Amino acid sequence: MEQEVILDDPIEIPHNTLSVYTFYRNERERKKVERLMNTILNRRPILVRGFFGEGKTRSAALAARGIEEIILNGDKQFIKKYGKLQIVFALPLRKLRDEVFRNYFPDCGFKLKAHDEVCPSLKQRLKQRKDYLIALAEHMKNDNCIYQKHIDNLKQAMRNNRIIVTTHTLAILPTVLSYLMKKKPLVIFDEAEDFLERISEGLHEDVVEAIKQIDEKLYKKIKRMLKKEQHKYFMRHSTLKQLLRDSVFLSATFPRVIEEYYYLLVDRELDTTWVFSIGSRPKDVMIIYRDKLLWKKYSEWKATVLTQVVEISRFAVNKYNVLGIVSRNYALTNDLQSILEKMGYRVVSDLEKDFRKKMDVAQVIIVTTKGKLYRGVNILRKGISDINVVIGFYQGSFQKEHYPLIADYLTELAGEEVFSTYVREMTYAKNLQSLYRFVRKKENRHVMILFDWRFHEAFYHFFRNKLYDEIMRVEVDDLNKVADIARQYI
Repeated sequence: MEQEVILDDPIEIPHNTLSVYTFYRNERERKKVERLMNTILNRRPILVRGFFGEGKTRSAALAARGIEEIILNGDKQFIKKYGKLQIVFALPLRKLRDEVFRNYFPDCGFKLKAHDEVCPSLKQRLKQRKDYLIALAEHMKNDNCIYQKHIDNLKQAMRNNRIIVTTHTLAILPTVLSYLMKKKPLVIFDEAEDFLERISEGLHEDVVEAIKQIDEKLYKKIKRMLKKEQHKYFMRHSTLKQLLRDSVFLSATFPRVIEEYYYLLVDRELDTTWVFSIGSRPKDVMIIYRDKLLWKKYSEWKATVLTQVVEISRFAVNKYNVLGIVSRNYALTNDLQSILEKMGYRVVSDLEKDFRKKMDVAQVIIVTTKGKLYRGVNILRKGISDINVVIGFYQGSFQKEHYPLIADYLTELAGEEVFSTYVREMTYAKNLQSLYRFVRKKENRHVMILFDWRFHEAFYHFFRNKLYDEIMRVEVDDLNKVADIARQYI
């Protein structure tokens, strides 16, 4: 079984063999990345903002690589000024982690994997549909765990100053290790608001106990940084401040209330910089219904909206061969898929396990807000890297939504009203991120048909006047007229 595992052994790289310059598309990108490098080195903590598709992830990855090359080349003046930086590039999903590692850091990085990715026996237990934590506890008790080797390779990679590329959930491990190694972590969080949710979820005690069996010293350090409540460990406020003091956040929709009150959470102001792409491009069109479609009234608007979707699908598929739909929940996803399939369209939705395989021939692709594919990774197929027409349904926030860690700290330091604003901003972010799983190329013109005025509220909240620079807004008062108006722009 162990022969099936690839453990990403750290590679010794001779000096002066790397060149970030081979990655640049043009001189303009080189200047943009080098400005970002300078900003990251001298203005942390920092938030890197940019409209969707502006190239935040690519720019930050190239900036991280550029800094890494200076470190690997042993520039004495740089080392003296900045100390022993340990770069950690953290992403929300494993697939996105793999893409970033493959595209930017295959020769100078280490991919930190999760336990189940490394141990075949744990993966086998999970195939039996067991809860992850139960399977992990059984695995640590009964199986010959080989995760220790992966952790050893992580340590060696850090000694060799490799960039650690991992997920938000695992980012705390190399961060803690960097302090143990007397290094200074520089953590770059892509899709940063997702990280805020992840740290609020806490670590189950079984995970912490598993670490104890792998590395006693690391386990003790983690226990000092976390506090236990019932069966979970949560980050102490002092730990949160330490983690976020030198962080770099990448986000189109980072909560403004966190940006504003960051100094209360971390004792430092959060600096902000923007990433822009330069050059003329066509404006996208937002055709938006001037009201809100509340789910509790679904039975009242269902028939009208499904009829409108069918009509829009006819125009869009006829012209572009494919249409994207953002559904507000799986009940609506099921209804949309059912009626469009009855009309003869080839439909794929994230309700299906083989979603990606079916995308190759799909005419309608449906993604659900807060579903498995709603953010962080390009879901589109090889032949189509962008979709010109997208229909959007808005998912509101619910009273049950709660973010324990951030909630406690924000409420304690800034009050209940600030926390309520944070929840609303996270809801805005989820809806816009879902929409932009389809709208990927800024050089193309897109038509977004949005069946809820809250989309406009979300756009305006984060982008203000830039919204009108990027998008032409067409408002529709009559729900029955949305498809007729859309046809004029499709």
